[in-house]
Amino acid sequence: EDATKQKFVNHYCVFDSKGYAKISADKIDEKLKFSGIMVLLSDAITDAKEAYFAYERRNTVESNFQIFKDHLNFDRIYSSSDRAFLGKFLCQLIAASLKMIFNTRIRDYEKSDAASKDGLKFSNKSLSRILEDLDTIMLSVYKGGYYFDEIAGIYKTMYKVIDIPLPEAKHKYEPDQDDRITDEELNAEYEKMDEDLVEIEKQL
Repeated sequence: EDATKQKFVNHYCVFDSKGYAKISADKIDEKLKFSGIMVLLSDAITDAKEAYFAYERRNTVESNFQIFKDHLNFDRIYSSSDRAFLGKFLCQLIAASLKMIFNTRIRDYEKSDAASKDGLKFSNKSLSRILEDLDTIMLSVYKGGYYFDEIAGIYKTMYKVIDIPLPEAKHKYEPDQDDRITDEELNAEYEKMDEDLVEIEKQL
């Protein structure tokens, strides 16, 4: 216990003029400076963002191999057939490819002038978080079509960043058979209106 106290004093305290140990905020700040922060060292890449995205790409490959082993039983194939295994593998391959495509688009966006103009950073968000945010956009469906909630602000920028067109509403109105009018009926209606106007002019 005494050794633990002495270790704490040595690491986090300073001594005043009277010889009393006082906790030093500077020493604590120095100790916590890199606490919880990932540090990447590279002898090939000098740009910090480029190094981070390179790490993310490699990490994606590693995590997908882990998924192949854990979820798809890649080391031991438990699928009922070769066809079922290929289906699982294909789904995972498509998901991994989409993830890398979106991450690349985010990286390219943050290098562009548009990112500086928008004042937004998406590299500090995981792709899962971005997709979860976009998943909050509501879709309302009715008999004649569907429409989305208004997409504006940061949500609109998210679509632009991952290069996906904004979803558009679709309306399809088909009048009932009883409401439809033929050209002959329409012409007859106009002729009747003309006759009524002539009668009104005569009265005037």
